[in-house]
Parts: sequence; structure tokens; C-alpha cells
Amino acid sequence: MTIRVLHPITRLIIGGAQENTIITAQQLRGRGWDTTIVSGPQTGSEGSLIEATQDEGIPLILEPTLVREVNPIKDLQALFRLIKLMRKGGFTIVHTHSSKAGILGRWAAKFAGVPIIVHTVHGWGHHERQHPLIRAYYILLEKLTLPITDKLIVVSALNTEKGLQDGIGLPENYVVIRSGIELDRFGHPKVAPAATRAAWGIPADAPVVGTVTRLSPQKAPLDFL
Repeated sequence: MTIRVLHPITRLIIGGAQENTIITAQQLRGRGWDTTIVSGPQTGSEGSLIEATQDEGIPLILEPTLVREVNPIKDLQALFRLIKLMRKGGFTIVHTHSSKAGILGRWAAKFAGVPIIVHTVHGWGHHERQHPLIRAYYILLEKLTLPITDKLIVVSALNTEKGLQDGIGLPENYVVIRSGIELDRFGHPKVAPAATRAAWGIPADAPVVGTVTRLSPQKAPLDFL
């Protein structure tokens, strides 16, 4: 029997969660699993991975009612449309990604009778910068959705710690699977350390640390500095 997997995700912008999802779908397809991604059509300033997903030959469904912002009408429409999609597709596993698709996708899978439901926490949707009521609401949604979730996958132990601190589940609900890196994509450039230090005005004996990140509050580049 062919294992059929559906990956709901809110947006296919250029980002770690999206690249993780695409690579997961690629790897599963390479193992003979029938894997499909369903995403909302929205993009952002980060750029889009919609065409890249299609170029990889991964079946992609763009669901117009799946949007990032809270929209009761569209959210309800998305829920029912996802239920219909999952029933028609006969999926064995629904593996959700990102906050909105994570909530709607898991409940749709439950109502559609999907045997296995998992969710990857690439980063929690609630944080300290939100209004306390909004943050509490998002935490409540995660708590209510956890009982229908077979496993929460987190990309770092810190995500587990944060979830537990906020009262979302128990340690046994979580498993850490860190995001892999396709090293071949970056090549192996030959650089002369001394010349590079000289070009940047860095003393020969000074320790050097660096980071590659998006300049946004979520990535907190000033904390690194």
C-alpha cells in the first residue's frame, strides 16, 4: 500500500519552515511515498517558493482560503475545504507546518479520519511581544489541538522548553528533529583566512564569530551582537 502524505503550510515564502517542508516532501517522494503540499497563495517580502516547489515536481495545491491573518469566514472555509481535500485524497498522514495551517490542518485531518496527525513547530506562533489576550488565545488553541496530535516535532530543544513552559503538553508529546542542511548547495569555497581578515580589518589574533540570518525581531540579531 502506498503511503500518502499531505503537508499543509500557511505560506510558501522563502524561509526555514518552508524549505524544511519542501526537503521533507522531496525525501519522502524519493522513498516512494506519495507526498503533496497544500499552501495558501500569499507571499511576502521574503520572496516565494511556489515556483521552486513546482519545479521540483512536488504536487502542490494552492488553497485560496488559507491565509495568514485571522479571518473567521476564510478560516472556516479553509477548514471545510481541507476536510474535503483530505477525504478525497485518502491520506495516510497529515503533517502540518506553521501556526494557522497547523491548527486548521490538524482539525481537518481529525474530521476527515486521517490515521496519523503530526505537526512541526518551526517556531511558536505566540510570543511575548503580542497583546496578552492574543497570546493567551494562541496558546489555548495549541492546548486544544494537542490531544488530536500524535506527535509534535520541534526543530530545537528550545521549542520544547517554551511549549512546556506555556503549558502545552508533556515531554512525551515532543520529539526533536533538527533541520538538515544540504551542504552541496553551498560548495566548498577556498578562502585565505589571513587575506579575509586583512580585507575586513580584523586583527590576526582576534576571535571571529558570525551569523547568517534575516534582519527581523524574530531572529533577534541584536541579541547576537
